[in-house]
Amino acid sequence: MGINDSEFANASQTSNETVAGKAMPPVTIVVPAYNLQDYLDDCVRSIQAQSYSGDKVILILDDGSTDGTRSVALSLRISDARITVCSQSNRGRAETRDRLIRMAETPIVAWIDADDIASPDWLQSQGECLLENPNVAAVGGQGYARTAGGVAIGPICHPLTHEEIERRHLEGHAN
Repeated sequence: MGINDSEFANASQTSNETVAGKAMPPVTIVVPAYNLQDYLDDCVRSIQAQSYSGDKVILILDDGSTDGTRSVALSLRISDARITVCSQSNRGRAETRDRLIRMAETPIVAWIDADDIASPDWLQSQGECLLENPNVAAVGGQGYARTAGGVAIGPICHPLTHEEIERRHLEGHAN
């Protein structure tokens, strides 16, 4: 189980890079977690390995898990002061995400589910897009589904154009 350290070997923790003369703003990476003890460590390690040149804060909200998710989150916090761990009784996906948004204190908020792994340039490329396009309010991307053992199952395809996104939302799909 787990990702190899070599997968993230080239990702830097911090730098002074700018986009169009602007420093990258601080970002809060919010991680809703419910019964994902087998995935959370890899998720957080992929966040820690981001090449993002701005400051990062990681906010994990355990939504009343009945497995060891909270314990995993607390153990990750011990080795990284940027991590904040909160817990609540199970309130479901929407309320958990709403609470995370209210808790974030940075100008940019990035979402990642606790069973996801981010590519090393995820935050940097999306942050650059936001800085280069001031009329853009949100950005997204594609991902791959995987098993608890880290085996890739296949791509998770999300809509990429405004029209596709709007159509999916109007049809009642969350992504």
